[in-house]
Amino acid sequence: LACRGREEGRIGGVAMVDASAATTPRKAIGALAGLDPSRVVLLAGGETEVNGLPVQASAPEVAELTDAVRALASCRAIIAFGPAAARLSATIAVATLSEAVAVALTRARPGDTILLAPMFPLSMEERSAFATLAGGGSTTVRP
Repeated sequence: LACRGREEGRIGGVAMVDASAATTPRKAIGALAGLDPSRVVLLAGGETEVNGLPVQASAPEVAELTDAVRALASCRAIIAFGPAAARLSATIAVATLSEAVAVALTRARPGDTILLAPMFPLSMEERSAFATLAGGGSTTVRP
């Protein structure tokens, strides 16, 4: 499944996995399948509006998001980024995906996985920036 992601590269022995198709809480949980959560630094966040309409704002959607964050709490760290950061209970909240990757690299140990499973929609710029960052490149993605 696409939400399980693919490895985009390794930095310092840390696998960089892109599961950016995991734009819902359920898909983010699915992206962890086969991974030891205690060895995962999760990057979650993204946009809270698409075409001017709120994302995951109804009561059932908010409840699903809350349940997902609880289920993902066993991850080594959850780093939230972008406008959605305020809606996620995270170890750390930052403004951009670029910052999230930088912080994740300080939290991860060799053999760990940094997993981009946003739970919210991402821009195409953010999706391509993750691949660049995962390959050891540098880029800045604005929120």
